[in-house]
Amino acid sequence: MKVLIGSHPKGYGEPFHPDTYSGRVLRKIIGDKIDSFIFFDLWLDEADQKSGNLSDGVILELNNFLENDCQLFALGSAVQKTLTKNNISHICVPHPASRRSGDRKKLANALHNTE
Repeated sequence: MKVLIGSHPKGYGEPFHPDTYSGRVLRKIIGDKIDSFIFFDLWLDEADQKSGNLSDGVILELNNFLENDCQLFALGSAVQKTLTKNNISHICVPHPASRRSGDRKKLANALHNTE
């Protein structure tokens, strides 16, 4: 299983909601393999994210994913920095909303080619 980690649910109550740009991009990349992915957010809202701290429950859940042989994908630099700071093993990938040339292709390649 692959866990896609974002920052906070942008007011929709779920990570990478299909009404968000990032949610639509991810679903397009993943296609019919959506059952192989778990969408996960580190924080409940923007204020939580600004603190930069992870709750004990989030750390426990991330470690449980790792213990169950899941791959953690940190989408974007804020998530990457936070996971690194908390010594949580992860794969760094571009955020789906990135506008830089080639980032979406890098994201797709990582999600489809990592075993």
